[in-house]
Formats: sequence, C-alpha cells, structure tokens
Amino acid sequence: MGETAVDVLEREHRDLQGLFDRVRDPEEDRAAAWREVVKQVATHVAVERTFVYPSVKRRGLGSPRLADDLRHDYKRMEHLLVLTERRKINSPDMPELVTELLDVFESHRERCTSDLVPTMRKQFSQTELDDLGEKMRGAEKVILSHPHPHLLALGPIYPWTTRIAAVWDRVRDRGVQNR
Repeated sequence: MGETAVDVLEREHRDLQGLFDRVRDPEEDRAAAWREVVKQVATHVAVERTFVYPSVKRRGLGSPRLADDLRHDYKRMEHLLVLTERRKINSPDMPELVTELLDVFESHRERCTSDLVPTMRKQFSQTELDDLGEKMRGAEKVILSHPHPHLLALGPIYPWTTRIAAVWDRVRDRGVQNR
C-alpha cells in the first residue's frame, strides 16, 4: 500500500524542513534551494488546502480553531510566496521574508503534528486515509510535473486539479496586481 494522507503530510513537512535548512546553509546553492522551497511550499499548500482542509472544516476535526488556523497558515504562506516571487534572490529584504515564511511554516507544521495528524488518525478509517493519501500524491505529482496550472485540466483527476489550479491562479493574480 502507498502513503496514507498522514504519511504524505509528514513527508512533505520533513522535506520542506530540509529545504529550509539548505536555504540557510552557506555551503549550499541557496538560489536553487529557494526555488525548490517555493515550488514545494506552493504544492504543499495547494494539496493540503484541496484535500485535507475540507475534511477538517466539514468534520470539525481537531481543536475548535484548527480550520481557521490552517486557513490563516495557507493565506500567509501564499502571500509570502507572492512577495518573494517579485524579488530577486539577493534583494535586501529576502532574508526577512524567508525567515517569516519559515516561521509560518514551522508554526503550521507544529499545528499539524500536535492537532491535525493525531485527530486524523483517530477519526479517519484506514481506507479513508489510504484513499485521501492516493489523491494527495496524484495531485502532488501533477502540480510538480506541469509548469502551468491550466494544463492540469486534463485527465482523470480533473475535478481535483481544477481546484488546485484555482489556488495557483489566485496566487499568480495577487502577484500581478501588486507589481
């Protein structure tokens, strides 16, 4: 069997932490690591928002504020990605923006570790976790393999990918409006 939804979340959080560590390492190619952070954070937010958040909201999972806190995390991370996208890697305010994104991500990861994941393990059946994990992995692959979100409207996962494309469009449009 493949990764469950919990496995996908935990893997993405670990991978993102490793990428942030690479961005801070002076021996690394920080620009390349940063490009990967941007791609992975955007993918993580789109996948989690599309597949996990609706269950949190609909089922009332976790603490009473979990859904609102997750939504706030997504919006904040997207906003910071848009701000960094408009800057060159050596812009004077990039370190501050990277640090802020890392802080938001770490808070998000802690919220998921302490509240979301344990609740999902208790309230989802193994079949639900497996099915959700499969959908999340499929969407993750599509997003990472297609450079433009409108290409996601092809194939059997069209209903999910169009929601993910809408997130990408909102992020892109915010960037265009702020230029």
